[in-house]
Amino acid sequence: MHARSGGILEVMGMLLGKIDGENMIVMYSFALPAEGT
Repeated sequence: MHARSGGILEVMGMLLGKIDGENMIVMYSFALPAEGT
């Protein structure tokens, strides 16, 4: 899985979870302290 590029916003973070068949189950997420360029 990947994010869509080319938008005006850049959101940076990390998702932790597991894959169940064709689904991605997110167990935890948090933002990264960074600015996009």
